[in-house]
Amino acid sequence: MEPDIATRTALARLCPHGDSNWQALGHDSLHLTLRFYGRIDTARVTQLGNSLEQLARPLPELQPAGSLLLPKPDHARIWALRYAPTRVWCQLADAAEQQAQDLGFAAEPRPWLPHVSLARARSSAILPFPEPVLATEGPCFRAAALSLLESIPDPEGRRYRRLACCFLTISIQDGPT
Repeated sequence: MEPDIATRTALARLCPHGDSNWQALGHDSLHLTLRFYGRIDTARVTQLGNSLEQLARPLPELQPAGSLLLPKPDHARIWALRYAPTRVWCQLADAAEQQAQDLGFAAEPRPWLPHVSLARARSSAILPFPEPVLATEGPCFRAAALSLLESIPDPEGRRYRRLACCFLTISIQDGPT
């Protein structure tokens, strides 16, 4: 999910710039992953791109839930801002998972964890972590587009290239989680 411009700008301000231990993700690379597919061939890219409209729906804002170290705090490679899942977003994640399996992808073994990666560790050594972000300090996540993104290694960190996109135009209120 690609954030709207205001969300993207607020997230970029949280990225640890000038830290020799962490490589901040670029402004245009900030996104929230709904489903990870891994390497896929051109035919699958086309299938997934064509199926985005089936998943598109009005989405409420996601509320920040504080910073997060992935995959585990003691072996962190990613510093991220976590979001509190809501009913509508969980239904979307479930629909994306079902669609992936219907298209022949293996089931995702990990539960969906809504987050936006802000930085990647520059090495595998134990690093000092960026200042934690409290839930009250992070921006809400407002989705602008449901996109299929390709992760591309780059000397200055990963970049993400949009392969397919379905823009979202409406946001809604979500009930209690």
